[in-house]
Amino acid sequence: MATIKVVDKESVRLVREDLKKYLDMDIDELLSQLTEEQIDELNNENDPDNSCLPPSERCRNQTKKSPTGPLDRKKLLRYLEKLGKEDKDWDEKVPYERGQKRGTQFIAKEQIKLPVSEEDGIELDLPEEYEDALRGATESELIDIAGVLELHSMLTQDQYWDSYRDVLAQEKDATFLGPAKFSLLKIVPDERPNETNFADSLQKLKGNDLKVLNLNNKLDLSESQLLELCEVLKSNTSLQSLSMTYVNATDTIAEKLANVLEDNTMLKVLNVDSNLFTAEKVCDLMKATLKNKTLLELRATNQRSTVLGVKFETQICGFLSENTTMLRLGLNFETLEARMKVVEYLQRNTDLLRQMRVNNEGYTPPKFVAPKGTREKLPDKVQNTAWSSDRFLHATKHEEISQPGGKRKEAEKADDEEKSEPDSDED
Repeated sequence: MATIKVVDKESVRLVREDLKKYLDMDIDELLSQLTEEQIDELNNENDPDNSCLPPSERCRNQTKKSPTGPLDRKKLLRYLEKLGKEDKDWDEKVPYERGQKRGTQFIAKEQIKLPVSEEDGIELDLPEEYEDALRGATESELIDIAGVLELHSMLTQDQYWDSYRDVLAQEKDATFLGPAKFSLLKIVPDERPNETNFADSLQKLKGNDLKVLNLNNKLDLSESQLLELCEVLKSNTSLQSLSMTYVNATDTIAEKLANVLEDNTMLKVLNVDSNLFTAEKVCDLMKATLKNKTLLELRATNQRSTVLGVKFETQICGFLSENTTMLRLGLNFETLEARMKVVEYLQRNTDLLRQMRVNNEGYTPPKFVAPKGTREKLPDKVQNTAWSSDRFLHATKHEEISQPGGKRKEAEKADDEEKSEPDSDED
């Protein structure tokens, strides 16, 4: 709330009359009448917020000593250390005596323990054998029970993870009130370097005698070696999987790989994660897959451009919509629309592959390779059984599935015959 100050009109008039005599006086004459102390006091009255004055003149000068020269940090530190040693310590009100406490001492309040009766406890309806077992259980056995019941608050980290590894607390003599000790750091050995011989692999590629090539984490490869590899891959007809993760490949290598995808018709998997490609070159790689449409998997994440951008994400989605053979795509998309479209197109391609498998349109089932320790192979009857899909066998009229040779009409006719046959009653 604003306050109103009442001023006497008579006092204002007297002040104005007193100031009139100073209006006609000269400033130099006024300054000559001031003493040296008054002049210093007048000079010290500066406005620190006055932007018209330089910063050095906005505050009064409080130093009357003459400058001693430039700053010498070591000399200043020595002087401060000497001054600190020479200064006398403050006098203590109570002299120090060894073993005697000075000042007010903290005395903890006595905690009143409430009497606990059996009626206040929690009664559990357990069988007698369980109650007898819990009454006679040791502390280590109770820790094992707490680990089985996953009671996190009752156990330490080591005790909790020991329960997962089926290590009994009885073997370590663990207790609930035992000290919490740190776990020793587990030294994990470094990953073995990639021992692929680039020169031998290059010779095998030239002779079309290599199907899988792994060059991951081989930082000793020069740009000229990678360019030579791309030139060999253009005419290669055996390699199916190429992995070049973290080899410091630049945009020059990306351009050559795009040319490889346009010329090579045998390559199925290409992994170029963790390199130095820009978003434009990643888009060019996706565009190059449209010529032959033989590449099934492409991975190009963690590049120099961490974000592709809306422009290139839209272009990649357009290229993928035209590609009907790509099954896996490893890229990071920022926009939700691009992610949804990519999932939709990849699902479409997978459905088309399933359709070809169901209709046996030039599809050869892959040979089953059993893992070690199991049977060498499944029976031929099981191995060569074609997969069935209700989505394509019982297609609706609104779904148009291309089946050459009138196979769709035959399938629909067979379905109608099955529906028309009456169910046989078995006695």
